[in-house]
Formats: sequence, structure tokens, C-alpha cells
Amino acid sequence: MLHDHLTRPIIFTDLDDTLFQTMRKITDPAEQAKSQPGALDRELAPRSFMMARQANLVQWMLAQAETIPVTARGTDELARVCIPFDSYAVTTHGAVILTPQGDADAEWQHHITAALAPYQPRLAALAQHLSGMLADPQAADAALPVEPGWCRMNEEYGIPVYLVMKVKNSAHLEALNRYADWVAGTFNLDGFYVHRNGNNVAWLPTCIDKGNAVRFLLARLRAAAPDRPVLGFGDSLTDFSFMQQCDFLALPQRSQLLAALQNGLPHPSA
Repeated sequence: MLHDHLTRPIIFTDLDDTLFQTMRKITDPAEQAKSQPGALDRELAPRSFMMARQANLVQWMLAQAETIPVTARGTDELARVCIPFDSYAVTTHGAVILTPQGDADAEWQHHITAALAPYQPRLAALAQHLSGMLADPQAADAALPVEPGWCRMNEEYGIPVYLVMKVKNSAHLEALNRYADWVAGTFNLDGFYVHRNGNNVAWLPTCIDKGNAVRFLLARLRAAAPDRPVLGFGDSLTDFSFMQQCDFLALPQRSQLLAALQNGLPHPSA
């Protein structure tokens, strides 16, 4: 069936742990053997992989719909994704909208840089606070575990956008979450929200949100063609903000979002 610009579906999709994941998360040897690169690391070696069904899904998405990635990845990290997207892209938790030509959308950039301006001193203070604790956790609080970790400020437009923390051993997530709890108890996080998912804790200004970016972009796309069906794919709680803008939602079997949904549903026998 041929799709014209008035009816072709739009898909907004997360990337990591939705369309691909690290090999560590592919536990079936048969699936490992059939996997193909989904994204590269800084040295351009394969870092994340698509299982066969994910790769087939991606082929279908690209052939049948206008497929738009919506990702926590920065613009430089998106460039290392091995999927040939050719429309818009939403990066850095919604801080950036890239045009089909790969340029930052000027209207959205103006909006975000203005919204981030009051956060700059607080982002710097949060980074200093967190870095000091990670350098010597027990000097900050004797009750904290000692676990090597690091934090990084993610930037776009030449300015800080949000702060992320990880531990070097991704199996030691209890320490990571203890550190995040310590930050919550020792730093004023008004105006921020915290995203926790696996070996990743991020502190984001409330103006940085995937849902806000998708709402803005979808209004533009629907102004030209209001009846195009819109699908949203994602795995994490922060993805739900953009998925809610879509007509239909899809999520992987093993995902933070599905786990939260299952925990909130009553048992059928209840």
C-alpha cells in the first residue's frame, strides 16, 4: 500500500533498550549470534546491538512510517547510531530537535536556551556537590558505600543541559541509588526531576522533557496533515511523557515502563 504525506504514519521511538541494547542484556546465545550493530562507541566499535526481531521491526518502521528517534542520547551520540533515520530527531531528553537536514531547529533552540538560563548556576553547583561526594563518599557521609563512580554534564548549544551519574560496575546499583538518595537529601532539587534507570541517574531541569519536544514537533507535523496516525515506542518512565502524545503506544516486554504498569495493575482474580 502506498502512503502519501497526508496518511503516512508517524512513529516516535526511543532507542536504547527499545530498538537496541548492549550485548550484556542479550542473554540468549542464539540471539547474540544473529544480532547486528545498533550503535557505535566513541572509537566507532560496535557498542549496542539489535536482535533479529528488533532489526526487522526497524526495517518495517523505516519503510512504512516517518520514524523519528526520541532519545536521551546527545547529538554526537545519535550520529553513531547505525539506523538511517531521515526525518526529524529529538535528542538529549528533548533539549534538541534536529531537522531532517541535521540542523538544530532554531525555534526550539531559542525556547530551550531561554528556559535553561536560570538553571546554569544551579547545574554547576550540583555538579560540584556530586563530584565532591564521588571523590570520597565516606568523607561526605560515613554511612555511604565506597564504589567507584563518575558524573558528567551533558551539554548542547554550548551550555550545560543536565547531569548524569553512573558507577563503574553496573552490577552495583545499590551504591548508585544510595548516592542518588544522598543528593536528594543534601541538595535543593526544586525545579529538577530525577530519572533512574539501571546504571544511570540523571538530574534534569523540568524544562528538559521528551514530552514537551514531541508535543511541539507533533503540532507542526499535524498542522499539515492532522489525520496521520501516531505511534510511540519506549521502555522507560521518562519515555511515557512523549508516548502520551501519540495515538498508540508500544513497549518492550522487559522494560521499566512495563514493570511499572504490571505493578500498578490489579490481579485478574482480585
